[in-house]
Amino acid sequence: MDDLVNIRRRDTKKKACVNIGDLIKVTLDKKDIIGIVLKVDDKTMKIQNAQDEIKWISLYVMYEILQYNNKKGDNVVNQKKNNTNKERKTKD
Repeated sequence: MDDLVNIRRRDTKKKACVNIGDLIKVTLDKKDIIGIVLKVDDKTMKIQNAQDEIKWISLYVMYEILQYNNKKGDNVVNQKKNNTNKERKTKD
């Protein structure tokens, strides 16, 4: 029954921008739920918390992304430019 209430929830006008694998914190009725996003569709997301509970929640809720899904280990801040293929042109 909780999932049905959470699916129809509209706490904000803006849809949450989450991806599968993101660790998020959702605030529902002054209660925080922390979990990993397992599935996202047009209006809802499926998350799993630390107690292995699966919850379906509307995308129109107050949320915070704690950690983005980073499958490849790429980090935009720590990436180095690849300059190996560049040739220097000199003036004649």
